[in-house]
Parts: sequence; C-alpha cells; structure tokens
Amino acid sequence: MANGVEEQGAGIYAGDADQLTADGLRADLLRVLDDESFAANALRLSAGIRSLPTPNEVVPLLQDLVLRHRER
Repeated sequence: MANGVEEQGAGIYAGDADQLTADGLRADLLRVLDDESFAANALRLSAGIRSLPTPNEVVPLLQDLVLRHRER
C-alpha cells in the first residue's frame, strides 16, 4: 500500500524498518509536510475512495448476481 500511495504522489515510502534511520525519516517527513502537492494528492485519493460504493451497497448486488447465476 505504501508504494501505491507514493506512486499517487500522496506520500513517500520511507523504507524497510531494518534500513530506516532517524535522519532519513526526518527528511522524508519534512518533505511531505513542506510540499503541498502531497496534501493535494492525498485529498484527491480520499475523494476517490469516498466516491466508491460501500460494502453495504455492494453486498446486496453481489448476492443478487449469485442468486441469478444459480438459477441458470
């Protein structure tokens, strides 16, 4: 997931825990906090996710499809 967030410009993959340093983490955090594009891209991703149907909306549709398929 972290790599996907980075690919979308909404964050930075800080690295594997065994290779992470305090200085590296600090530099990455400052970059994310200082560069407004990260916040803008995070908001864009958030809006996209919120526009998706909820499980409560999807499950009945899937149940209906399964029932129709079984009747064939």
